[in-house]
Amino acid sequence: MRTLSALGPVPAVSGNRCQRRQLARSARRSGGCVAQKMYVPSDSFGGRSPERKAADALCNLFTFCAARVVQAQLEPTAAAGYASYNAAHYTDLMHHLHEYPIKDGNEWLARLMRKNQMLAVRIMEVRKAYSADDFEWEMCKSMANDKLNAGNAKLMQNFAMETFEKAAKSTETPS
Repeated sequence: MRTLSALGPVPAVSGNRCQRRQLARSARRSGGCVAQKMYVPSDSFGGRSPERKAADALCNLFTFCAARVVQAQLEPTAAAGYASYNAAHYTDLMHHLHEYPIKDGNEWLARLMRKNQMLAVRIMEVRKAYSADDFEWEMCKSMANDKLNAGNAKLMQNFAMETFEKAAKSTETPS
Protein backbone atom coordinates (compact mmCIF):
# COMPACT_ATOMS: atom_id res chain seq x y z
CA MET A 1 0.00 0.00 0.00
CA ARG A 2 1.17 3.50 -0.81
CA THR A 3 -0.20 6.72 0.57
CA LEU A 4 -0.91 9.03 -2.34
CA SER A 5 -3.32 11.48 -0.80
CA ALA A 6 -4.47 12.76 2.52
CA LEU A 7 -7.29 10.23 2.36
CA GLY A 8 -5.05 7.32 3.27
CA PRO A 9 -3.31 4.38 1.68
CA VAL A 10 -4.21 3.12 -1.76
CA PRO A 11 -3.11 -0.22 -3.20
CA ALA A 12 -0.16 -0.11 -5.58
CA VAL A 13 -1.09 -0.61 -9.21
CA SER A 14 -0.19 -4.04 -10.47
CA GLY A 15 -1.81 -6.88 -12.34
CA ASN A 16 -3.62 -6.78 -15.64
CA ARG A 17 -5.51 -3.87 -17.16
CA CYS A 18 -8.87 -5.04 -15.81
CA GLN A 19 -7.53 -5.18 -12.26
CA ARG A 20 -5.99 -1.71 -12.62
CA ARG A 21 -9.31 -0.29 -13.87
CA GLN A 22 -11.09 -1.86 -10.91
CA LEU A 23 -8.57 -0.34 -8.50
CA ALA A 24 -8.93 3.06 -10.17
CA ARG A 25 -12.75 2.95 -9.92
CA SER A 26 -12.55 1.88 -6.30
CA ALA A 27 -10.06 4.64 -5.49
CA ARG A 28 -12.19 7.29 -7.24
CA ARG A 29 -15.28 6.20 -5.29
CA SER A 30 -13.38 6.49 -2.01
CA GLY A 31 -11.88 9.86 -3.00
CA GLY A 32 -8.31 8.57 -3.35
CA CYS A 33 -6.08 8.37 -6.37
CA VAL A 34 -4.17 5.48 -7.88
CA ALA A 35 -0.53 5.87 -8.84
CA GLN A 36 -0.32 5.45 -12.58
CA LYS A 37 2.76 4.15 -14.32
CA MET A 38 4.45 6.39 -16.85
CA TYR A 39 3.06 6.34 -20.36
CA VAL A 40 5.64 5.40 -22.99
CA PRO A 41 4.34 6.11 -26.52
CA SER A 42 3.82 2.86 -28.40
CA ASP A 43 5.95 4.00 -31.32
CA SER A 44 9.02 4.45 -29.10
CA PHE A 45 10.35 0.95 -29.74
CA GLY A 46 8.57 -0.06 -32.90
CA GLY A 47 5.31 -0.73 -31.09
CA ARG A 48 6.94 -2.75 -28.32
CA SER A 49 7.07 -1.91 -24.64
CA PRO A 50 10.36 -0.93 -22.99
CA GLU A 51 10.15 -4.17 -21.02
CA ARG A 52 9.85 -6.19 -24.25
CA LYS A 53 12.84 -4.33 -25.70
CA ALA A 54 14.87 -5.07 -22.55
CA ALA A 55 13.74 -8.72 -22.61
CA ASP A 56 14.93 -9.05 -26.21
CA ALA A 57 18.30 -7.56 -25.29
CA LEU A 58 18.60 -9.88 -22.28
CA CYS A 59 17.76 -12.94 -24.40
CA ASN A 60 20.55 -11.97 -26.78
CA LEU A 61 22.90 -11.43 -23.83
CA PHE A 62 21.99 -14.83 -22.39
CA THR A 63 22.64 -16.45 -25.76
CA PHE A 64 26.08 -14.85 -25.87
CA CYS A 65 26.82 -15.88 -22.26
CA ALA A 66 25.70 -19.44 -22.97
CA ALA A 67 27.86 -19.62 -26.09
CA ARG A 68 30.87 -18.46 -24.07
CA VAL A 69 30.13 -20.95 -21.26
CA VAL A 70 29.92 -23.80 -23.77
CA GLN A 71 33.05 -22.51 -25.49
CA ALA A 72 34.92 -22.62 -22.18
CA GLN A 73 33.65 -26.14 -21.56
CA LEU A 74 34.75 -27.28 -25.01
CA GLU A 75 38.22 -25.70 -25.00
CA PRO A 76 41.04 -28.24 -25.08
CA THR A 77 42.60 -26.73 -21.94
CA ALA A 78 39.34 -27.08 -20.04
CA ALA A 79 38.88 -30.72 -21.01
CA ALA A 80 40.44 -32.04 -17.81
CA GLY A 81 38.12 -29.94 -15.62
CA TYR A 82 34.90 -30.42 -17.56
CA ALA A 83 35.62 -33.70 -19.38
CA SER A 84 33.58 -32.49 -22.35
CA TYR A 85 36.20 -31.66 -24.97
CA ASN A 86 34.82 -32.21 -28.43
CA ALA A 87 37.05 -30.89 -31.20
CA ALA A 88 34.27 -30.85 -33.81
CA HIS A 89 31.84 -28.91 -31.58
CA TYR A 90 34.57 -26.50 -30.51
CA THR A 91 35.56 -25.81 -34.12
CA ASP A 92 31.92 -25.37 -35.19
CA LEU A 93 31.22 -22.98 -32.32
CA MET A 94 34.34 -20.87 -32.88
CA HIS A 95 33.63 -20.66 -36.61
CA HIS A 96 29.97 -19.76 -36.00
CA LEU A 97 30.85 -17.09 -33.41
CA HIS A 98 33.39 -15.58 -35.77
CA GLU A 99 31.23 -15.72 -38.89
CA TYR A 100 27.89 -14.66 -37.37
CA PRO A 101 27.85 -12.05 -34.59
CA ILE A 102 24.97 -12.53 -32.16
CA LYS A 103 22.52 -9.76 -33.06
CA ASP A 104 19.41 -11.89 -32.54
CA GLY A 105 20.02 -14.89 -30.30
CA ASN A 106 17.21 -16.99 -31.75
CA GLU A 107 18.26 -16.39 -35.35
CA TRP A 108 21.88 -17.13 -34.43
CA LEU A 109 20.85 -20.40 -32.77
CA ALA A 110 18.57 -21.35 -35.69
CA ARG A 111 21.51 -20.91 -38.05
CA LEU A 112 23.74 -22.99 -35.73
CA MET A 113 20.99 -25.63 -35.44
CA ARG A 114 21.22 -26.24 -39.19
CA LYS A 115 24.98 -26.84 -38.86
CA ASN A 116 25.26 -28.65 -35.53
CA GLN A 117 22.02 -29.52 -33.77
CA MET A 118 23.61 -31.00 -30.65
CA LEU A 119 25.74 -27.90 -30.08
CA ALA A 120 22.77 -25.57 -30.58
CA VAL A 121 20.62 -27.57 -28.14
CA ARG A 122 23.43 -27.49 -25.60
CA ILE A 123 23.65 -23.69 -25.87
CA MET A 124 19.84 -23.40 -25.56
CA GLU A 125 19.91 -25.48 -22.38
CA VAL A 126 22.75 -23.42 -20.93
CA ARG A 127 21.05 -20.09 -21.68
CA LYS A 128 17.82 -21.31 -20.09
CA ALA A 129 19.68 -22.46 -16.98
CA TYR A 130 21.70 -19.24 -16.83
CA SER A 131 18.58 -17.11 -17.02
CA ALA A 132 16.69 -19.19 -14.45
CA ASP A 133 19.46 -19.92 -11.96
CA ASP A 134 22.62 -17.88 -12.42
CA PHE A 135 21.73 -14.39 -13.63
CA GLU A 136 21.52 -11.96 -10.72
CA TRP A 137 18.28 -10.12 -11.53
CA GLU A 138 18.23 -7.96 -8.39
CA MET A 139 21.89 -7.05 -8.83
CA CYS A 140 21.17 -6.04 -12.43
CA LYS A 141 18.28 -3.81 -11.35
CA SER A 142 20.36 -2.29 -8.56
CA MET A 143 23.35 -1.67 -10.82
CA ALA A 144 21.15 -0.08 -13.51
CA ASN A 145 19.54 2.22 -10.93
CA ASP A 146 22.94 3.10 -9.44
CA LYS A 147 24.32 3.88 -12.90
CA LEU A 148 21.30 6.07 -13.73
CA ASN A 149 21.56 7.94 -10.42
CA ALA A 150 25.31 8.49 -10.80
CA GLY A 151 24.83 9.62 -14.40
CA ASN A 152 22.06 12.05 -13.42
CA ALA A 153 24.18 13.47 -10.59
CA LYS A 154 27.21 13.90 -12.87
CA LEU A 155 25.12 15.57 -15.58
CA MET A 156 23.57 17.99 -13.09
CA GLN A 157 26.98 18.73 -11.55
CA ASN A 158 28.48 19.48 -14.98
CA PHE A 159 25.50 21.66 -15.91
CA ALA A 160 25.78 23.60 -12.65
CA MET A 161 29.53 24.13 -13.16
CA GLU A 162 28.97 25.39 -16.71
CA THR A 163 26.22 27.71 -15.51
CA PHE A 164 28.36 29.13 -12.70
CA GLU A 165 31.33 29.59 -15.06
CA LYS A 166 29.15 31.49 -17.55
CA ALA A 167 27.76 33.65 -14.76
CA ALA A 168 31.26 34.36 -13.44
CA LYS A 169 32.52 35.33 -16.90
CA SER A 170 29.58 37.65 -17.52
CA THR A 171 30.15 39.51 -14.22
CA GLU A 172 33.90 39.96 -14.72
CA THR A 173 34.89 43.54 -15.38
CA PRO A 174 37.39 44.21 -18.14
CA SER A 175 40.62 45.89 -16.96
